[in-house]
Amino acid sequence: MTRQDFEEVVKIIGDDPKYRHFIDRIKKDFDDSEHKGIPVAMHAYFIKEGKESIGFCILSLSPLKMRRWEKTFIEEDWKTQNFQIDISSFELMYLYIKPEFRRKGKATQLFNKVIKRSKVLGIKSIYAYVSDTDNAALEFYRKSGAKIIHDFSDETEGISAAFMVWKLE
Repeated sequence: MTRQDFEEVVKIIGDDPKYRHFIDRIKKDFDDSEHKGIPVAMHAYFIKEGKESIGFCILSLSPLKMRRWEKTFIEEDWKTQNFQIDISSFELMYLYIKPEFRRKGKATQLFNKVIKRSKVLGIKSIYAYVSDTDNAALEFYRKSGAKIIHDFSDETEGISAAFMVWKLE
């Protein structure tokens, strides 16, 4: 991910208050990777409508983070001791489409581009932790072929959350 990619992400999100936290998190990860030498390889993908960028997807390749997830799943007894995450996989960090372009197939187009590119790069799995106050994102990912590894949803709290995987083989 380049500085120009980051600036494009900021421009796409604009002043959308629900997703401004994406910018802070992406900036932290980008800065950690660029300045602290923390091994996070981030990849940005964009979708346009005409000349305007209307959405993005950020993937990362972080074996250390995947190992932390794996360890947490075992320690919390969400999975058995033999549970393994492919550490050479991508993590889907963010997928965002401007509100006025949602429900028009743009997220599907972008995600298909991401899947295709990941396969070309030899990536065999994409993992994601998804959490929101509604289940739209989770439903989109399920329809896109994600398999739920663990569901963290809490209806009483109004939270829809899960850790999931797409197997690309």
